[in-house]
Amino acid sequence: MLRRDDIKSRFLEAPGGLTNVLALTGAEEVSLRQAAVQILDTLCAYPPAQPAIVREGGARVLVAQLASEDESLRRTAARVVRGLSRSPHTTPTSLMDPDIVRFLLCLLEEGDEPAEEQEETLCIAYFTKVSSDEGACSELAELGLSRYLIRVLPERRLELQNSA
Repeated sequence: MLRRDDIKSRFLEAPGGLTNVLALTGAEEVSLRQAAVQILDTLCAYPPAQPAIVREGGARVLVAQLASEDESLRRTAARVVRGLSRSPHTTPTSLMDPDIVRFLLCLLEEGDEPAEEQEETLCIAYFTKVSSDEGACSELAELGLSRYLIRVLPERRLELQNSA
């Protein structure tokens, strides 16, 4: 009898398996994108799949789903990227992508409303993982993370003091 990990392993080894799922995340039909992100969510629970997902550009396509109007899709994509960011099986340099950094900073700074908690915890997990590499720290600063933190941290501190 096949175990789930065996199925995930065979899926990863199948020609075009992961590539086709990642391609589905770009479909116009929301249900196809939801199905693809659900598959990635399931695969992400299998540690050997995590570096493969990142290597094939999975973090980038998952972050792009955060712009979707579908809340379920956004929530699942955020959970998967957060899982990849927290995984000991992915490296800071493999996750570092200037486009992801820019997108996440825009997401955090979007409009007058603060980012949703799911999105904010995803960003914290991603930036924490990537910044654990010395070389990435300077690149993160150049991309604007330090400006964002300098602006937001005093506001957060005041919020915490007022709520205590």
